[in-house]
Amino acid sequence: MRQVKNSIKTAIVGNRMLRGMLNSATGDFPKIFVYHRFARSRQPGSDALAVDEFIWQLEQLRSGFDVMTVAACLGHFERHGRWPKQSAIVTVDDGYRDFYDIAFPELAKRGLPATFYVTTGFIDRHVWLWPDMLEHAFSVTHADSLTLDLGDGVASFPLHGGDAKRQAWSAVSSRCLKVADHERKALIGSVLAQLGVVLPPHPPSEYEAVTWDQLRDIGSHGIEIGSHTVSHPILSRVPLEELDREVRLSKRRLEEQLGCEVRTFCYPNSSPHDINEAVLGSVRQHYAGAVFGIDLKRWDRHMLPRMGVTEDREDFLWKLYGGESLTGG
Repeated sequence: MRQVKNSIKTAIVGNRMLRGMLNSATGDFPKIFVYHRFARSRQPGSDALAVDEFIWQLEQLRSGFDVMTVAACLGHFERHGRWPKQSAIVTVDDGYRDFYDIAFPELAKRGLPATFYVTTGFIDRHVWLWPDMLEHAFSVTHADSLTLDLGDGVASFPLHGGDAKRQAWSAVSSRCLKVADHERKALIGSVLAQLGVVLPPHPPSEYEAVTWDQLRDIGSHGIEIGSHTVSHPILSRVPLEELDREVRLSKRRLEEQLGCEVRTFCYPNSSPHDINEAVLGSVRQHYAGAVFGIDLKRWDRHMLPRMGVTEDREDFLWKLYGGESLTGG
């Protein structure tokens, strides 16, 4: 059955007329794509998107779609009571400098907008993003093994070679996504202690954030800057007072530094249990809209669904023309 589905997908994607029919048949909803990291060339074992693939994707977007920001999409909805047709949105999460150095110049060359969701404590050089903490620690450690209780009993991970370290990183990261914020911090502290790693006060260049001046430059060239919290916690797993700080103060910090209204928000992570009614209530209070999740059949202005991006061109076109909504999103 999977082979049949893939054959149908290939046939549709390879035919311009069929792609147009697919787009019309699936509701012609805004195609919102999510990106994180960029690289100048393909990096084995990395999730960063190579710039040549990003360029190809931008060319597909501008060849038949109205590329806009999340705020512009919401503005259309507010004025007309419906989502804009034949539209596409590039969103980029977290605030890494590689967006400014690699992706932003390609957007600017083509006059294309995008929405850049940034973690303000990261921009202020006050915090590391926690997945980067773990990745860095595993990459520099000389420890031979790691032993932890990850919730279903004590597990031991050998650390000989890159594959073994990536497996350990994946297991620890998965656990971090499931526990309360204070438990995550304690777990990461335990990992760092066992690995014998002391983090530098600021992330090294491969994990570096943009600066405020760079954000102002980006904002002056058609890029919407949105909030992605202060410190990037899983919001459903923090106390209510911390939730308010993450949602409200990130917006205030951005508006103070950029001198413009911040209308949209991006929840850290995108699994169903990562938000709850308290989180939604706080975001609705402070923002006109937000992006979250992958349910392409649910269009709530504070839970706008997005689609992930890889270097698979057929998959990108399938998503761009609406096919993902047929397979559950």
